[in-house]
Amino acid sequence: NLIRVGSFVGLGCDSGVGGSIFLMNLSIAAAKGEYAGIVPTRNDQELSPMNVLFLSGEEMLGTFNERNPNNWLDLIDYHDNVHFDNPYDCAREIYKRLFKSDKNNLIVFDGLGLMFPEKMKGGDVQTLIALLKLMMKDAAQRGYYWTCLFRVHSTKTGTDSKTQKRNKLAGSIRWDQMGNTTMIMSYGEKANERCLHPMKCRNAPNERNLTYVLRLNERPYLHYEYVRTEGLPPRKKWKKLCRKEREKIIAMNEGGMTIPKIASKTGRDYNTIKKVLNLKE
Repeated sequence: NLIRVGSFVGLGCDSGVGGSIFLMNLSIAAAKGEYAGIVPTRNDQELSPMNVLFLSGEEMLGTFNERNPNNWLDLIDYHDNVHFDNPYDCAREIYKRLFKSDKNNLIVFDGLGLMFPEKMKGGDVQTLIALLKLMMKDAAQRGYYWTCLFRVHSTKTGTDSKTQKRNKLAGSIRWDQMGNTTMIMSYGEKANERCLHPMKCRNAPNERNLTYVLRLNERPYLHYEYVRTEGLPPRKKWKKLCRKEREKIIAMNEGGMTIPKIASKTGRDYNTIKKVLNLKE
């Protein structure tokens, strides 16, 4: 229930984790009318093949063709190395390709920031989403639904999905306000495992306490496979600093000990130690 028809979904991940492959797997399943986490919301209709428009800011065609020998790219309207001058040009191109469609549509933005010559500002993201919502409303009046998937790069690398926070996503404020679901994908414990963690899910709020472990398989084609569900570890409750502990931290710093070493010795957070020392000054 993470991805529903007629919703906006943001997938946050570091470069190289495999976000593009994940989006491609969802796109192929949607085009074939198979279950892949995309379910109807407004009625109980059965899944049917969707019209998929896949836009990528990178050159991924060669990679997908090498790793997916079944010619599944023929099932979707795929375009890579896509560039737009502004959000309005992007919206016009999407409308031109989809306004005559007589199916539910899935629109995938793989690397939205790369599609614009200049760095995309928060206001541009807001404008594009507002334009897409207008087109989605128009399509809904004709009985069809649009679903939008965005790949959003993480602003910090090397982080585990179980400790990820929303502020580590580029443009996180806009995504939280305007999107229906925000997910994080990162490396798992094993080399071929990935963790998928919902940071926000309006349709299924209880999903935020879970992490889905996926296995990346090379054969017979490159695809993800669900392995297991894990619960998030409980948050550590920090005790308030007492005067004695503050004096100890200050004394350790005056003795030449660095902040990271003090944090390790005391079991406190780096920023907490820094705050104590700044207060001393």
